[in-house]
Amino acid sequence: MNYKRNRHTACSFSERYVYVFGGLIGEDLSKMENTIELFDFKTKAPWIELNINLSPGIMMGAAQINNREIILFGGFNGK
Repeated sequence: MNYKRNRHTACSFSERYVYVFGGLIGEDLSKMENTIELFDFKTKAPWIELNINLSPGIMMGAAQINNREIILFGGFNGK
């Protein structure tokens, strides 16, 4: 990944991709990530950071729900 993180969420997609959502940099709750990174197992290109507005958070759930969408649920955003 482009960023070291912990307490992040990951989801496989279409048996080809892995998406990584949010997480912490270190243990500081004020440093929650709001980034999404993508890895393509077919091309094995470097991780790509997607330009999508995600609320910062940790420990979310994620699941592919159809051939176009991933649902994120739950988690903690510091509040």
